[in-house]
Amino acid sequence: MDAQPPSTTTKITGPVVLNAGSDATGVSTNSTALYGLAAIQDLALVGDRLPDG
Repeated sequence: MDAQPPSTTTKITGPVVLNAGSDATGVSTNSTALYGLAAIQDLALVGDRLPDG
């Protein structure tokens, strides 16, 4: 996997959002959720072959 530079964040406040926070450029909630679902699916597929511990 290629190393990627850290994403930059932008503070978001005011009438644009309900609660002030930061937004990371280049990170989408959809792609983050897909990575999480893929990890869950991988564990379901190999879970019985993982070592005990």
